[in-house]
Formats: sequence, structure tokens, C-alpha cells
Amino acid sequence: MELGIKGKRALITGGSRGIGLGVAQMLAKEGCHLHLAARSEADLAAAKAKITVSHNIEVHCHAVDLSDGANAIKLGRECANVDFLINNAGAIPQGGIDALDDNTWKRSWDLKVFGFIDITREIYAQMRKRKSGVIVNVIGAAGERPVASYIAGSMGNAALMAMTRALGAESPEFGVRVVGVNPGGTATDRAVKRLRERAEKEFGNPDRWQEFVSKSPFGRMATIEELGAMVTFLCSPLSGYTTGTIITVDGGASSRRASKNKGSPEGCPYPRNKLIFSALPVRCAATHPPRAAPRHSAVAPPATGCALLSALFQPCRVPTCDTPLPFARRRWHRAHSEHPAQPAWRYNAPDRDRGA
Repeated sequence: MELGIKGKRALITGGSRGIGLGVAQMLAKEGCHLHLAARSEADLAAAKAKITVSHNIEVHCHAVDLSDGANAIKLGRECANVDFLINNAGAIPQGGIDALDDNTWKRSWDLKVFGFIDITREIYAQMRKRKSGVIVNVIGAAGERPVASYIAGSMGNAALMAMTRALGAESPEFGVRVVGVNPGGTATDRAVKRLRERAEKEFGNPDRWQEFVSKSPFGRMATIEELGAMVTFLCSPLSGYTTGTIITVDGGASSRRASKNKGSPEGCPYPRNKLIFSALPVRCAATHPPRAAPRHSAVAPPATGCALLSALFQPCRVPTCDTPLPFARRRWHRAHSEHPAQPAWRYNAPDRDRGA
């Protein structure tokens, strides 16, 4: 497929290896000239050799530490004429809130968060003047599905997602697009190396590393080629109406939920002890006899408690007791519950919840 980006220029931060190198190779395949930025001059030279041996394009290397804001600003000004900016540099360490000290937290955000901001500020200003350009932020799925054990990364990624959406909503006024990509588990050299080391430690055989990802979607991790193809497509005119949004590439992992939960009635998506009764007024059937649905109710109540909860909370992608959403517009009355462990209940949606 011809993407229509031949001869365009792209700046890729963190472009010497991993996802950044995968993006560089896909853009080179489409005929784009490249600026690669990374800390290691040796890694940049190796990446350039790998790309130019197969593609007749220009590759400029910038050995620079983008955690220093002055360096990021300087690089942005040196590459002010690029058509595409791919923010990809940075990795935030694992750890809970009590495991990461201030220096570790701030140092990782200097590269992954403020590094994105500093260079975007420079490049975005030039793109607005030219009335053209695309910025793609390679972020991370933890911003969409935060976890306490990766709290610094979850918060940093969420901030970058917000920046992407905010700029991407404004940018069409200047002919510019800003989009994000959230990779899930990706088979980069570094990730595979860690899994091989873990397999050696636990199984005595590094070649068994794939057993750790066998329960991932499709039984594997994403490849850097798949991520590179997604970023390249987003840069192209074929994706010319895409801006202010985040594309998640994780095999659907962020949207998955168990179809069955232990302790729940068959087919019920909600654990028995975590039904969302905390968000609903509960009335005991012994003291409050069942009432029929009001005459003005145009829709009959659902047949089961599970069906009712599903109807009320359908907009929630992963329903949990912690994520109640606006209630249904009409009043629902239930006289009994098919969950033996739960009391019968009745709910009247207050006026302020209707139409939400």
C-alpha cells in the first residue's frame, strides 16, 4: 500500500532500538528521511547502518540526553523542519509509591514526561506556522489501565495521554494532527532479554521465556514491526482525519475481563460480593413490599438483577464496584433478586441523574 509519505522528514526520539527503531525502519521503507535521537552514539551508528543498508534515504543521528530540557529544546530547533515527530524516548521504572524515591521518580519523568513536553513545544510551534505536520506520542497502556505497582509509569503515561488529547483537539485549527499510541507488552530486545533471564532463573532454560507470555492475547507479545506499522500509518494522509485520540495496541488486553468469576452465578460478570449495591439505595423486602413498575414506565424491568446492573452500567468498559456511571433515565423497580447472598432492593433514579 502506498502511504503517500515518500520524501517526508521524521524525528524519532529513542530511535536507536526497540519500538523507536521499528518505527524508523517502517518510515524508511516508505521513503522518509530520518533524524534519530538517543543517548548512545554507538547504538545510533548501528541503527543507521541497519537502515541505510536496505533503504536509500538520509539518516541523521543526534546523540543527546533528552532528560535535560536544554538538550530537548536544542534538538527541537535543529529539527524544526520535520514533517513528523515521534516521541518515544524514555522508560519509567516499576515500583509502588513507597518503593520509588523522589530522585528516581523525577529523573524518569524528566525524560518520559518533560522530555516529550519540551520537544513537542518546539516542533509543534513550527508545525503550526507551516500549517502541516503530525506528532505521534508513543506512550504506554499503563496510562489507560493504571496499576499501583507501576504508579510512576501509570501517572506519567496518563499525563501524556491528556496532553495528546488536548493538543490533538486544538491542532486541526492549524492543519496539524496529534495522536498517541499505547503499546502493551512488546517483544523488544530489552523485554526479551529480561524474560530470558527470568526463564534461566526459574526453569534453568532461557529458551522457555515464551511460557511467560503464553496467556497473553494471541499467545504472544506485540512485535516492534506491528507498532512501527501503526505509527507509520498514523503519520500518513490515509489517517488524515485522526487526531486527539489514543490507539491502543495490546491485543485487546486493556479491554479484557473474566467471563466468569468464582462465587458468582453462572454468566454473571460481577463477583457476588462486589455487586454495585453500594451505589444503590437498598430496601428490604420484609419491610417494604414489592411494588409494580409505574404506569409511565415504557420499558419493563429486566428479568434478573445481573441484567439490570448490566443495563445501568453498560457504558463502563470494565464494570467494577469502583466505577459507577450515570443511571438509566427511567425508574426501575425490583421486587426480588436472584442472587441468594444479596437482599431484594428497589431504586428510584433521582431527577439529577436522569438524562445524564
